[in-house]
Amino acid sequence: MNQKTQPNLSYLFLKFLKIGSISFGGFMALVSIVQKELVEKDKIIDNDELLDGLSLATVLPGPMAVNVIAYLGYRLRGLAGGLVSMFAVILPSFLLILALSWVYFTYGNIPEFQRFFDGVLPAVAAIILSVSIQMSKKNLKDKKQAIMAIIAFILILWAGGFFITLSIVLGGAIAGYLIYRPSRTGTYDKPGERKMSGELYGWAKKRGWIFPALLIFILIIYLLPLLLDLDPVLETIHSLFVTIGSVSVTLFGGGYVFIPMLQELVVNKMHWLSNQEFIDGIAMGQITPGPIMISATFIGYKLAGIPGAIAGTIAIFLPPGILIMLASHILGYIKGSPHLKAVFMGIHPAVIGMIFAASLIIGMSMPHEWLQFIILAASFILAYRFKVDILIIIPLSGLAGLLFA
Repeated sequence: MNQKTQPNLSYLFLKFLKIGSISFGGFMALVSIVQKELVEKDKIIDNDELLDGLSLATVLPGPMAVNVIAYLGYRLRGLAGGLVSMFAVILPSFLLILALSWVYFTYGNIPEFQRFFDGVLPAVAAIILSVSIQMSKKNLKDKKQAIMAIIAFILILWAGGFFITLSIVLGGAIAGYLIYRPSRTGTYDKPGERKMSGELYGWAKKRGWIFPALLIFILIIYLLPLLLDLDPVLETIHSLFVTIGSVSVTLFGGGYVFIPMLQELVVNKMHWLSNQEFIDGIAMGQITPGPIMISATFIGYKLAGIPGAIAGTIAIFLPPGILIMLASHILGYIKGSPHLKAVFMGIHPAVIGMIFAASLIIGMSMPHEWLQFIILAASFILAYRFKVDILIIIPLSGLAGLLFA
């Protein structure tokens, strides 16, 4: 973490608002943009800090993309930074899917959005590939780490899925500890290195009581019907919040794990949506920037309009966000441990290998037509060679798909 510059909350809001507006393509796309904006351009964090956040987000429940943002925001400005960063990165997707939900339930589906997304996909794949190469150059220190990255890459392409992802992370952690543990490297931390950096984290250390307070608040929300006599609309919103909030803290593996579990709940059990409505809501989540779990906004809007959309969005993102910020708070105390450093020496190349795989998977999912390959090549050259801002690359690619697809 760059401790010379501690960004204010306005910076975090505007920066993550920008990132949330252009992060088409899911988790790894958002991470790639964060790396470009915060590591390379502004130098507010370093690659190790970003990889730490990725590692935590991989093994904790909830939407991995937003969890990474919550982690970084918390590390930079404590709890307020985490909450502001989460709010900012979700806001563009929330507003867009809110508008799309209104259009959908009023007029039906709009195919033009799919053409826009077909143009964005190859650009996203190119940006992720560019970031993967840059992170490899800076973080793979020796042949052992390179081999671990290659193994992770192959396993994701060969099998994929949550259990493989978790196995890769855990396997990297074990391999890192066995290869780089202090008894082999001979390196030990100085006394006091296991404490959090005073200037950066001190105020968060004094306000640790906020986390239990937030957890108590969430518990009260869950028990609200027992405390008050709710009218039908509030009861619907409460049921929505409890259902989606409960799902959010049991989702290990990211957005695509979220789809079948939520479908079982909202379509088959609760009968809130028809199967076609659910599929269309998921599709909207895919063509908007940010996490696919923003589809919870669509579900909430169907049930209770704008208040329901707000409740669904808070329920899917806030509980896991609090969890990863708490984990970040704890990580700050033990980060100086040479044993933990050895573990992350194995986790980091595993994550890099998965990022490489993500670029290929997204590239394979795009339409295999001449336009997409031109966008792919042009976007890679612009991002990797000329360092063109992603805010330019992404919209231009989507516009090309809309006009020429």
